[in-house]
Order: sequence, then structure tokens, then C-alpha cells
Amino acid sequence: YGVGGHRSFGLVGPVLARAPDGAVTRRFARRAGAPVAPGERVRLGLEAFWPDPSALGLGVTRVHYPSRLGPMPAWLIPGVREDAWAVVVHGRGADRTEGLRLARVLNAAGRTTLVIGYRNDPGAPSTDGLARFGQTETDDVEAALRFARAEGARRVVLAGISMGGGIVAQLLARADTAELVERAVLDSPLLDPRDAIRAAAARVRLLPGVHGAPRPVVDGALAIAARRFGVAWRDVDAGRRAADLRTPILMIHREDDRIVPSGPSVRLAARRPDLVELHRPAGTGHTDAWNSDPAAYDALVNRLRGRSIPRRSTADRRRR
Repeated sequence: YGVGGHRSFGLVGPVLARAPDGAVTRRFARRAGAPVAPGERVRLGLEAFWPDPSALGLGVTRVHYPSRLGPMPAWLIPGVREDAWAVVVHGRGADRTEGLRLARVLNAAGRTTLVIGYRNDPGAPSTDGLARFGQTETDDVEAALRFARAEGARRVVLAGISMGGGIVAQLLARADTAELVERAVLDSPLLDPRDAIRAAAARVRLLPGVHGAPRPVVDGALAIAARRFGVAWRDVDAGRRAADLRTPILMIHREDDRIVPSGPSVRLAARRPDLVELHRPAGTGHTDAWNSDPAAYDALVNRLRGRSIPRRSTADRRRR
């Protein structure tokens, strides 16, 4: 895990010792800045690499890809295969550093890798600052794919984390995307935002001793949000278009993810066992499967190499 202090950044490794009171001791390796002062408060996070791909020893060019809203920021990490690319999409409330865990293994396979920002990110254009779970953000990721194609990409691995995974899943159901994207990786994907909202509502403490908002209250709130903010919940439910998928997908989703329940991932894998390979590590964390076991995570991503990719025919695309 990453540890950020006032003047430093570093990593903590596996647990070395456990105290009777539950405290744990881990080894700390400083990577940047001054040493952490005794007693200094620090932030523990999933972002194990900071502040950009150079922390991995990788070359990086800061680029902007054109979109309908304006230029969007991205990191371009060169690979030895100029026609084989990867595009990595981070989740809501995170930034591009979240994508470095996936970028490192995809780039190690030789792929030129584009780690993108999109609307509402720092340094990116915005409309009203609201996330819409892929209803609008898909336009930005499509723009990134067009940028990759213009730069020479002919085969792309499209990877998304949390809400980024939901955005990717929505794009995979589109014929034009399926022509360029040969494989996809979804880490803890937000396939149906309503499931995550209901899970959050179940954790709310309304009154002393009373936990969870009643289902009618939650459904009413979803309806109000749809009208007020223009979110079409059915349209951002990626599982509804499972029949349109033509791209092999690797999904990694904790069994008991507390933030984004894995139920929609399980249902999508059950509907499309021909394309979806789902791995459900034990645990309740969200988007932390790599942090818990980097070697196993990297091995899963690398196993996608060489799978055959069914394609839609031209007639099939016209019918759709």
C-alpha cells in the first residue's frame, strides 16, 4: 500500500508482526521526499505508485487527447509494440495513479499504454462536475480509443477499475468499439450503480439502533436523482446488453466487496460464460486485489494473451 506523509511518499509491505491489541507492524520503504517524522500522521492508500509512471521507472509523455468537451489529460507510456495498445480508465473519486497497477503489467507485455483522465478530473474539462456512471463518460473513453487508433493502435486491451470498469463494459457492447478492442480487464467493475447505491443505503444509520434505509425510500431517491440529474439507470446497467458482447473479458471482483457488490459481475459471468472469466478473491475490500497479491493479479492479466476473439460480421453490425 502507498503511504503519503506531509513531505514524503513510500510503500508498506506485508505484515511483519501483530500485537495483542490488533496493531500491526509493516516494513516501510521511502520512495520520495524526506523521512517520515516520528509521530507524523500519514495516509494509507491503494495507490502504490506515485505521482506518475516515472515512479515505476517507465518513460512517460504527458499528452492530451481530443474530445467533444476539449483536450483530456493522459499519460502515454511507450511500448515495444506500436500497434498493440492498452487504455486504462480509473474509477470515480480516484485519479490516474489508480490505473498504474494495471498499466505496469500491460506495458510489461510490450503494449503502448495510455492511462487516461476524463471529464471532471483535475485538469480536464467539465460540464456540471457530476459523475453519471458512464452515461456521458463513455464519450471520453471512445475519444481516447480514437486517439489510440490515430497513433497507430490496431489492437487494444481496454481496462477499467470500479466506475471505470462500468464505463468499459458499456463500451464493449458497441460494434465500433468491439472492432478495435481485442480484450478487456475489469477490476471491481461498477456494472449496475443501483446495486452500489442500495448497498450504501443499507449501511446508513438512520436512528440509534436502526440501520439501513427502507427499499421504497431508496427507490424513490433513485427516481428523483434520475429526473434531477438526467441519469438513465437502465442505460448505465452494463448487464442489460450482455448479449451484445463480443470481446473476451477478465473480471476480478472481491466476493464481499463492501463498496461495489459483486452480484452484477456474477450475473454477467453467468450470462456470458463463453466470454467472461470471473475471479472472486476472498475479502471485503474494493479494488485492492492487486495490493493483496500482486503476483497472482499480474498472472491473471497475463493469461488473457492469445485468446481467440469472435467478431461481428458486417451484416450483424447493420442489424444492430
